Amino acid sequence: MENTFALRCKKLRKEGLTLGEIVKATGRPKSSVYFHVRSVSVSPFLREKLKTIQSQKIRGHGPKLGVSRLHRSLNRFQGWQAWSVRLVSHILFDGSVTRKGVAYQNRSSALVEKFCRDMSRVCNFTPRRYFSKEGVYRAAFHNVEMERFWQERERQLIADMPCLKPDFQKEFLKAFFNDEGSVYFNSSSRVRRVTGVQYDHRILHLVKTLLGNFGISSDIDMHTHAVVISGQSNLLRFRKHIGFARGLTVNGTRANSRWKKSLEKRHILNRAIAFYKS
Repeated sequence: MENTFALRCKKLRKEGLTLGEIVKATGRPKSSVYFHVRSVSVSPFLREKLKTIQSQKIRGHGPKLGVSRLHRSLNRFQGWQAWSVRLVSHILFDGSVTRKGVAYQNRSSALVEKFCRDMSRVCNFTPRRYFSKEGVYRAAFHNVEMERFWQERERQLIADMPCLKPDFQKEFLKAFFNDEGSVYFNSSSRVRRVTGVQYDHRILHLVKTLLGNFGISSDIDMHTHAVVISGQSNLLRFRKHIGFARGLTVNGTRANSRWKKSLEKRHILNRAIAFYKS
């Protein structure tokens, strides 16, 4: 049985309302409305109405593209603070920017909640939250005005990062390794390393440079598209300055999982470092 919202959307569509008018009448996102009205045939009246709107757009009098019809506003911040560096970094690494809005996902619910709190400084509306059967949390903020703004902020962050103060560089590195990082420890082969994968090689070189600012030597493996940290002193400095977030785990349910359970990455890192003393 269809829910009340679905029935209302279809009723309004049959009455000749456009998608934008239904969005305004219901106060719900365009994507949600479209899902319910896409199967409703367009009446001759609505077809003529849409033609008129299209003509007005051509003359510059129609609804503006890329402007929220739900009057959702953005704080288009300039400059950088710790929260904004962290926010844009997460969007850059494990996030996505589309014409519909911004989303971020991670296996740590705490990181996703912190992302939402940081986003509350920018948006005046709440996100949609999802949880996958693979154990991944996701938050999505739908707003058509976001795409250009976040793309510009991402470009600016990469350009500014080498000159920002150390605390901001730490926020960038923490976001990178929480989103893209992994830790490998094999007691039999005595291999211990932290890696961060990124297919944009500009970012790999930037991460390597920033790590060096904290005395952490690293290498770039172009074959695996990763920055690699190894050696006791480097892992100790990494744990001290960067580390992994509390609650961030490996995927222990994967068929090729070495641990066969969802251990926290910071605990695996501690084991790897402790093995040097054994």
